Amino acid sequence: MRRYEHPRTTSQGTGEITIRGEVQHVSKEWGLCPRTMVISALLSEHRMINTIKLFISGCRRDFTEYAEVCFREFGDRVSFWTTINEPNAFVYGGSDLGFLPPQRCSPPYGYCSRANSSSEPYIATHNILLAHASAARLYQKKYQDKQHGLIGLSINMPGFVPLTDTKEDAIATQRAYAFNYGWFLNPLVFGDYPNIMKQNAGTRMPVFTDHESILVNGSFDFIGVIHYISMYVKDISNGLKMVYRDVFMDAEIELIVIQDSSSAFEFPIMPWCLQAVLEYVEQDFGNPPIYIYENGQLMQRNSTLDDIARVKYMHGYIGGVLDALRMDQTRGYFTWAFLDIFESIGGYGYSYGINYVDLDDPDLKRYPKLSAKWYSNFLKGRSINLDGVIELEKNPLSLSHSHFQLALFILWDKCSGVMLLMRTKMYKVTLLINNLQQGSHVFSFSALTFAY
Repeated sequence: MRRYEHPRTTSQGTGEITIRGEVQHVSKEWGLCPRTMVISALLSEHRMINTIKLFISGCRRDFTEYAEVCFREFGDRVSFWTTINEPNAFVYGGSDLGFLPPQRCSPPYGYCSRANSSSEPYIATHNILLAHASAARLYQKKYQDKQHGLIGLSINMPGFVPLTDTKEDAIATQRAYAFNYGWFLNPLVFGDYPNIMKQNAGTRMPVFTDHESILVNGSFDFIGVIHYISMYVKDISNGLKMVYRDVFMDAEIELIVIQDSSSAFEFPIMPWCLQAVLEYVEQDFGNPPIYIYENGQLMQRNSTLDDIARVKYMHGYIGGVLDALRMDQTRGYFTWAFLDIFESIGGYGYSYGINYVDLDDPDLKRYPKLSAKWYSNFLKGRSINLDGVIELEKNPLSLSHSHFQLALFILWDKCSGVMLLMRTKMYKVTLLINNLQQGSHVFSFSALTFAY
């Protein structure tokens, strides 16, 4: 599985196609099915600045034209399209706090040379939603019947936990959900922003026209969930008393990243928080089809090939996902990342890859880490003993107790699946991509990376 998020699809906006051969090679020669993102956070600074400027100023037509180039040129090989990757990270990082390009922010929330942290995040989000909806409607109207693909949006969804057991922090946690997930999901599912956001942000919150509401409402076939960390939520009861507020002050919350007590670099393993995210989306937004598009463990680059911390992380979260399969609309899990790459936050200093890339080697030689071997064994229904550090079950699927009571059968699907043999609490696959038949749906496991 490779995920295409190419800033080089067209040459400097000229419309000239530059990567047609790469997608052709991946889909035809390797027999894999690219899941393609039209815009991601990992663009060059120049392209990121131009992209965010477009979203701030309004870019529906430009984005839709660009998306159509992708649909037209690659749609016969791409079955899953994501228009924009984690747009809430775009907005918070680029238009509120200013730590991501184009570094637009204003004091006291950030110290940039330009912009307005109080209003621009809402404007950018509004235009992102309209751009997504325009591209998605185009695909659904013009290409979907011929290409038989699906289109959606991926949202960064950290877990939220009340800092204390007080009623105030519990209510604040609900506001955190609304101002992070609901900001995007509410318009996609119901055609408007959450009431609490409209109430607290007031006139700074853009208003959908009737036409725009109809355009955005239902403009997706699936939702992508990006989940790495969880945060404590603290109530800030006087937030609305501030004259100049950003999104966090409108939400009257403070978010505190939950740290791993044993390491300053690694994420704590809290799969129950991912389960809570899935349950929230299921219960509050009509149980839409969900793919967990990113989930992985951060480690220092070049630290070791025996990335036991990453194996523990994958072991815990995959177990949580399998237990969450009672929500029959959770369709897949994709670990980030297949390779060590340049990360949008951290560059080459940190890595998520299950395969090491030697940057000093002219050929960029790859070496599988322990996590790659563990994941491969998991997908093949085997076990691996990590030298006594962590003892995994003889059968990894024993993490889930009742989801695999199915008869033996063979499944073949060209792109949404691969050949699959399944029996009670055991399954094997012929490729890294594994599909699990759960009711009427196919559940997929894989690893993602960027294509260069």
